[in-house]
Formats: sequence, C-alpha cells, structure tokens
Amino acid sequence: MKRIILITAIILFFSFPAIAKDFPVKQIQRSVTVTAAAADISPINLKGRYVLIQNNDAAGVVYINLSGDATVSTTMFRLNPGDSLELFNITNAISAIGSIPSNANVAISEGI
Repeated sequence: MKRIILITAIILFFSFPAIAKDFPVKQIQRSVTVTAAAADISPINLKGRYVLIQNNDAAGVVYINLSGDATVSTTMFRLNPGDSLELFNITNAISAIGSIPSNANVAISEGI
C-alpha cells in the first residue's frame, strides 16, 4: 500500500511541474485613474504571471479590453463598482475606459 501511494505521489509531482512556476513571486500594487478616454493600463512587466484589476469607485463603471483600445460597449469586460477581474499569464496590452470623467479608484495588483 505504501508503494502505491509513493508511486502515485511521484507521478503527480512530475506530471505537474508547471504549477509551481505559475505562482507570482513578487506582487506590485498600484492605482490608476481611468477616464472617459481609452488609456493603456498595462502591467509594468508585460511578462507578468498575474494581474488583478479592481474597480473601487462607488458609481463609475470601467470597461477593459485585452486587444486594442477599450470602448464603452458590451464587447468589453465590464467592471461595475466593486467588481474585479483576474488575469493569468498576460503578455498583451490592457486598455481601459470609464463611464465617468475621472475614476481614480481603480487598483491593479501584478504578480511577476
């Protein structure tokens, strides 16, 4: 019985070596101001492993696009007040636009 458990553990360990490297080793947190004009809010390190974007505003909606300039439309990721978006293994630019003239309550956490 012990041999079966040991062999199973060894197989699992060597079957999933990528799991350990996908966890961020350093977190960077910053805030950005999202306005009514599309702007680049890309991670500082575009080879980051993890990005969390959180809309902490009480009224403004933030729209996120991962493939070009963000627009206020249903084709964007919509972050209502209090919503957040987690992204893993991001290598492309991130664009944001807001529903109000100025929203300084957008937090970004990056794991590199």
